[in-house]
Amino acid sequence: MNLLVHRRVRAMVDAYVDGELEVRDARVVRAHLRDCWWCSADAQTHRLVRASLRRRGTLVVLPVVPRARSGSDARRIGFRQRTATAVLVPDLEDLMTANISTRATPAGAATRIGPAVLRGALFGMAGSLVMAAFAMMAAATYQHVGFFTPLYHIASTFVSPSTLMASMQEAMAGHVYYLVAGPAVLGAVVHMMIGAMYGLVFAVAATLARLRGAALVAGGVLWGAMVFLVSSFVVLPVAARLFGSGDQIAHMAATVGYGTFLAEHLLYGLALGLLLASRRLLARR
Repeated sequence: MNLLVHRRVRAMVDAYVDGELEVRDARVVRAHLRDCWWCSADAQTHRLVRASLRRRGTLVVLPVVPRARSGSDARRIGFRQRTATAVLVPDLEDLMTANISTRATPAGAATRIGPAVLRGALFGMAGSLVMAAFAMMAAATYQHVGFFTPLYHIASTFVSPSTLMASMQEAMAGHVYYLVAGPAVLGAVVHMMIGAMYGLVFAVAATLARLRGAALVAGGVLWGAMVFLVSSFVVLPVAARLFGSGDQIAHMAATVGYGTFLAEHLLYGLALGLLLASRRLLARR
């Protein structure tokens, strides 16, 4: 057995079972699994764990590992066979290529959705910080309305817009970093909570759709665009009417500028998708 190939395949077994390998790598792993009982056992174990999680309450039977090619292998495999359930099981090749179509039970779905809600909320808040950083830099530079003005803008949903107007006037006078702690903190907290809400919704949807890698990142960007549309034309006008906030909230997208407002939300979605995708990659290492 080629030791280098063995080590390389061992690192790719989980991805092979999950169907994440390129065609060329999948062929290398499949060929190696026919000859290596150790990697075959790892692959079978990984697939059985996945199947058992999907079919909670269903008996999962351990298959017999491949036939040994030497006396030492036979002794080691024999020990594993004695500890396995003595039933008729599929051939290894069938097990590796079979399309296991199991219906997720409510308990299994809850097992996946619960962690997704937490991750989505946390990563949604992180994405909202990226969005806020861009908005504040834009406000301080090419928009010339003051660095903290976006926070005062959000806070004016619930409090007087006087701080918002004062910040813009100070920026026109050359004082870009006009800070009033109360409205700034309120605006930041509201912004992060909204980011957490949108983040958990996307994380749950991505989990149910089994998005991974580039598809997950692209989905995050599309989600950012969708949030832009929903916020601009539904959520903000409704919030302005509900809280009596005024036109600065009802027409926030137009006030900020549709291009900048869209860019903010795309960055939010990109950050959210990247964080969720990187978490999956790190979990596999």
